[in-house]
Amino acid sequence: MEIEYINNERVKYPENIIDLMKLVRKSQLGDSYSSSLIALCILCKNKEVNSQFFKYIDLAIEQGDESIPYFLDILFTNGYTEDGFKILQSEELQFKYSLKRKSLSNISSIISLARNSSERQKEIIDAAKSNQLHPIYNQIICDLSKLITNNNSKLFNYIDNLSSIYSFFLNSRHSLLAKPIVLTEEERIAHYTNIQAIHSMLRIPKSSSEYEEYRKKYPVLRLYNTAYMNDPEEGLYLFDCEELKEIVPYIEEERYYRTYIASFTTHKKDDLTMWRLYGQDGKGLSIILPQKDYKMVFPSVIDMLKKSFHSQLNDSDIDEKNILLYKVSYDCTSIRLSMVEMFNELKSLIIKNNDKENSLLVNYLYAFFAKASDEIRYLYKNPQYKTEKEFRYLSFHRIESEKVKLDEREIPHLYVETPPDLFRKGVEIIIGPKAEKKIDIKLDIEYRLKRYGFNDVKVSISKAKYR
Repeated sequence: MEIEYINNERVKYPENIIDLMKLVRKSQLGDSYSSSLIALCILCKNKEVNSQFFKYIDLAIEQGDESIPYFLDILFTNGYTEDGFKILQSEELQFKYSLKRKSLSNISSIISLARNSSERQKEIIDAAKSNQLHPIYNQIICDLSKLITNNNSKLFNYIDNLSSIYSFFLNSRHSLLAKPIVLTEEERIAHYTNIQAIHSMLRIPKSSSEYEEYRKKYPVLRLYNTAYMNDPEEGLYLFDCEELKEIVPYIEEERYYRTYIASFTTHKKDDLTMWRLYGQDGKGLSIILPQKDYKMVFPSVIDMLKKSFHSQLNDSDIDEKNILLYKVSYDCTSIRLSMVEMFNELKSLIIKNNDKENSLLVNYLYAFFAKASDEIRYLYKNPQYKTEKEFRYLSFHRIESEKVKLDEREIPHLYVETPPDLFRKGVEIIIGPKAEKKIDIKLDIEYRLKRYGFNDVKVSISKAKYR
């Protein structure tokens, strides 16, 4: 039987995509003829139903609004509109559909589809000016529009170039996402800190009734702003070459302190060298994560559906919703060459457009390159540090973000927090080999853990021989 992809007036299909998906799920149980029909409308391709999509739709409903854009892309790719009816694929339709999505992952395809069409280029520029693109690109295009007037073709060329630069840095960061790692029998992932940090995580409330509230709020790791890092080479190593030296002043002038970091190492859990380097010369503490527990943020449902660890361009990551773990790289040869190539392309475009003397525009473009590199600057280090085997939690936040907080110092430092799921089964806290009053510290921490109900966290004293 041929299926008519038209609106049947006898059946009212829901306009809301979540309700539509719920209706599709019902069709699996044979609840109604209308739901079976809409299921066919959405899921059929060449008159055949892909049964695996039912599983995806179940997951999409459970995941909620954040996963819906991915499923809309599936529908569109297979030739269906958002309301479930068959459409004819065309480049123009793909452009219009992608343009109406405020998705970071769609920007590259939108720009690609507009390269040979002045009309589409204008549509992109107008969309940004009315805040219809992803916020990052709304800002870029509006900023450039003030510097380049009455020349949409030139404006678009710069938009295209900056989009390539930003996508490169973003994809490079995602390539460093921590994959499931195989540790030796003795290795663990460790975070070194001090007794004051544990007290902050496990603070004692004024009344016992508040423990449950505190448990939902405080057992977190803090990621501190990169402004407080004491290594002058941090974040600049990638630019340590003649070809990129022009960008360094733009980094040093404003520093773009929107990056927040917490560091981990992978070594034997009671490693004397690590105590000396990071454990306050043996006087601090280490929090040991369970073997192979490489991150606290589980893969999103979208990643599971794609059977990949993470989406290449994860909008929720960009929009400050995730704190993810990355592996620090000690080999920057290849990526530095790519950065040099991109920077040369940007300079060539400036020369081609006769804009070399336009200092306001050149400064903006160079500053953008510097700011975009923030995505990866703190994930590449000098090879002399490779014995650290470092992993880093990395998160990006504007200073006005509600997630940015001030700590308790006399001159407070900025930080953001991981979710409150630090002290789970398999975590161990080790007191440093040179800590004073080790037994007192051990009892203090155990008391706090028990009061919070963290009964599966072990507290021990280092056995490292420290002279």
